[in-house]
Amino acid sequence: MKSLKAKFKKTESQDWSKSDERLLQAVEQNEPDKVSALIVKKGLCPTKLDGEGKSAFHLSASRGRLDCLEVIIAHGADVNITDGAGFSALHLAAKHGQSECLKRLLQERLSVDCTDSIGRTPLHHAAVSGCLSCSETLWDFKASLDVQDGDGETPLILAAQMSRVELCVFLLGRGANANIQDNQGRSALMLACESDSIETVEALLRGGANTQLEDALGHNAIDYSITTGNQLIIEMLQNGVPPAPEGEEIKGMPPSPHPRNPAPPEPQSLSPAPQPPETQSAMQAEDEEVFEEIRRLRQERGRLLQKIKALEQQHQSALSALEEVLHPFLFIAPQND
Repeated sequence: MKSLKAKFKKTESQDWSKSDERLLQAVEQNEPDKVSALIVKKGLCPTKLDGEGKSAFHLSASRGRLDCLEVIIAHGADVNITDGAGFSALHLAAKHGQSECLKRLLQERLSVDCTDSIGRTPLHHAAVSGCLSCSETLWDFKASLDVQDGDGETPLILAAQMSRVELCVFLLGRGANANIQDNQGRSALMLACESDSIETVEALLRGGANTQLEDALGHNAIDYSITTGNQLIIEMLQNGVPPAPEGEEIKGMPPSPHPRNPAPPEPQSLSPAPQPPETQSAMQAEDEEVFEEIRRLRQERGRLLQKIKALEQQHQSALSALEEVLHPFLFIAPQND
């Protein structure tokens, strides 16, 4: 007996028409008038998913087609619906750095902290994509800074993993907790050390990161920095960073930590220069591929470290057992002739 999921996919495929495909193409080509005409005259549903799990509505958000998005919202689309991968339009706009579409969707009173299938909020996706303007927009709409995803990672931890210095500065300046640890006990500082990013480490230290925290295997930030051998990072961890002058930033870093109130948005010049949508998509796809490879390697590293620790414990147990066996013989007094 076929599963309901299989039946749904079959029905979905049968229901997808040439008109539905034309609607997707109209969004892709940024033709809002054509989008409106197809919805009205053909009675098309802009949130209907194709065989790849995308819809005209979700495509508008991910491609930054603001005018098309306006048309689709005006025709009463369900703005909370997710695509085939479990992403809402908010997630997609943040994931692809489309701050204007993100702002427009938030004006529909969507939950700014909605989570995807692995527990990530739009701010998590903005941190991975490195979109400062999206992060600013989400902050303006009261996004929570310290939400942990299914792996226990906060937006700050993800930003530190990706060496997104400006985003780390932004999040820390708004009060993000620098000392939250993920499910493996890793902090943002540990991962910044592992990524060999001097600027990110400095930003986190100025933001109050604790150098003495330990992960699940008992390793601290200095242990993570030793793997890269960066002496500047090791010295900063051991000796601290010099305090920045009051009210100033050094090399883009925040001043030494003080009790923080919500800060005004960063100067617009800190945002990345606008890129054509096609270039943005290609760069973000490459970033995500690199990020997933980093995650895979770190998980493999964690497994290897666990094996090493287990072997060390076995070795120590074997030595202790050997000492117990040999102990009586080591202290036998020599016999005199």
